[in-house]
Amino acid sequence: MTALIVIELTVKNGDKLKEYSAQTPAILKKFNGELLIKGKTSQLHDSANLSPAYDTMVVFQFPSKEDASAWYNSPEYQELLGLRDEAMSSTFKLLA
Repeated sequence: MTALIVIELTVKNGDKLKEYSAQTPAILKKFNGELLIKGKTSQLHDSANLSPAYDTMVVFQFPSKEDASAWYNSPEYQELLGLRDEAMSSTFKLLA
């Protein structure tokens, strides 16, 4: 069953984000992941409960929950966590 990782974020450091973003595609590919969509969030009329802390959403798609978890927990991705945290404030959610 397909799994999604939904990321809500706000950029803290654009240069660090570029560095982080340059390294993530190869790791995603290794675990059969792909970028599904990325964009700025917009407030809808009935979405008063959206978190105002984040202004961007990214969605990665994987063939399975196991692939998504393997990507996130891989040594390659774990090495990027410090850089990621310098680049952005974020939450990662797994939907499977």
